[in-house]
Amino acid sequence: MSKALAALGVSADLAVHYARAGWLSGLARGVYRHPSDTLNLRPYLILMQRSIEGLHVGAKSALDWYGVRQYLSQHSMLHLYGGTNARLPDWFTERFPAEYHRKRLIDEPPAHPLHAGPFEKRDSAPRVSTPERALLEVLSEEGHRSHGLRSEIETFRENVRHLKRKSASAHDGKGGEVYSTVTDLARLRG
Repeated sequence: MSKALAALGVSADLAVHYARAGWLSGLARGVYRHPSDTLNLRPYLILMQRSIEGLHVGAKSALDWYGVRQYLSQHSMLHLYGGTNARLPDWFTERFPAEYHRKRLIDEPPAHPLHAGPFEKRDSAPRVSTPERALLEVLSEEGHRSHGLRSEIETFRENVRHLKRKSASAHDGKGGEVYSTVTDLARLRG
């Protein structure tokens, strides 16, 4: 965020002065917001994507965004994935309950995850897994949980059926190609 302020001609010292005067509110070292601003998730995700290679909304959270999660258990945790070891900063997780996963389910460059892109193809939107990639991420996570995979396979089938019923234009008619890039089926099975 300091880079954004610097681009506006605000030095680090001036930002500290603004924070002490109450014109800016500090979230963390070098991260500021206007005190009257409402904290919205999407702009802060874009900010986080600049600092964590390949960061994207995935698994159940991505399915939520696409409106196809009705067959999965509901909870408010934001599932974020990336291509590098990273830790979400406290200022972010305190405001937006989230967990970060570094997974290599697909043979891809870490900084440019395949089958993940700007939500609804908007230029200023956060990167989100396609529904198909999100289903693979769900299977990967659920396969490691103790309650078993049988119910999750049924859940997966229901989600696939639902996706098939959705318009092909929602995912460019290329939904199946994500599965051809999976590199670790054992990890998907748990």
